[in-house]
Amino acid sequence: DWHDMKPILERNGYLRVELAGQKHSVADLVLTAFDRPRPPGMWSCHKDGNKLNNHVDNLYWGTPKQNAADCIRHGHRPKGENHKRAKLSDVQVREIRALYPSITQQQIADMYGISQVYTGKIVNNKARI
Repeated sequence: DWHDMKPILERNGYLRVELAGQKHSVADLVLTAFDRPRPPGMWSCHKDGNKLNNHVDNLYWGTPKQNAADCIRHGHRPKGENHKRAKLSDVQVREIRALYPSITQQQIADMYGISQVYTGKIVNNKARI
């Protein structure tokens, strides 16, 4: 029997509906109905970054890596000095990389108030900045 479904806005900002006792993403249902079933390992992604825009033209099946890149592009995952826990500015990171190896990692760490381990990650491009 046909009945209206009322979407629920989840804490994560996505709309969900309940079908046969199971919660389903509205985006997943739209893509399944108007594009194709979910390919293995793919996620429903929003082209414009708006979690509430579930129009089929705004959705696509993408890899988790593509989704992460979209989040960064749309500003949902701040990087570098825009991250709320950033200790250094982007300029300071470039300064640190320019200073090494003319001075030791420990000397750099002392100058910027960070650990030697973190300094090593910065100079070796391993830090998530």
